[in-house]
Amino acid sequence: MAYTPSVVDVRDLSAILTADIDDTVLTRIVDAATKYFSSQVQTEVFSEILDPLGDNSSNTIFFTKQHPLGDKNFDLTVTLTDVVVWDENIDEDRTELVVSEIDASIGKITLETGRTDTTYIDYVFVPYLLSSQYIEYPAKVVASRWAWDYKLKGLRKFKAGTISKTKDNPFTERENQEMNKLNTILVKVIPWKNRLFLPANTVPWWLR
Repeated sequence: MAYTPSVVDVRDLSAILTADIDDTVLTRIVDAATKYFSSQVQTEVFSEILDPLGDNSSNTIFFTKQHPLGDKNFDLTVTLTDVVVWDENIDEDRTELVVSEIDASIGKITLETGRTDTTYIDYVFVPYLLSSQYIEYPAKVVASRWAWDYKLKGLRKFKAGTISKTKDNPFTERENQEMNKLNTILVKVIPWKNRLFLPANTVPWWLR
């Protein structure tokens, strides 16, 4: 699952005009904020053993235990590059396997070549309770808060090294409220992921 607010969405919500921040800069802010937001709502899974589908005679189709799959490499879309599948020999040397297709919504993994050995996967997922209806608005709020920070503090302040909340930012409290709502959902399905950390404590390279 990957969701990126559009610049239009963020302008509509935040009331930030092109005179405040032009489209080029706002696009970068929205992308950076979205990548950070994604890192907070996704959970990483390492070295999960893939079990083949029961009637899968070719042994090429597998399913992850958790889904929907998320954006592991933070390029704002979920593709083949967001999963890493491999097997190991007796010396624990890894051989990465070629994934030919994924269905992120159901965690379906199709390999180019059938497998009979134990097969492992690394991936990230978004808890199923966090469907798009829960994700989209908070993502817009986070992007709006980042944009307002930029507007209020200016590029010179960002170069100091942090993006921090400010009492003058009209989206600070709204962001807190939305993150608390997501936390309430997350701790029900992933008890160890009991807090979202916002805001980010570093700035993107292009704002330094």
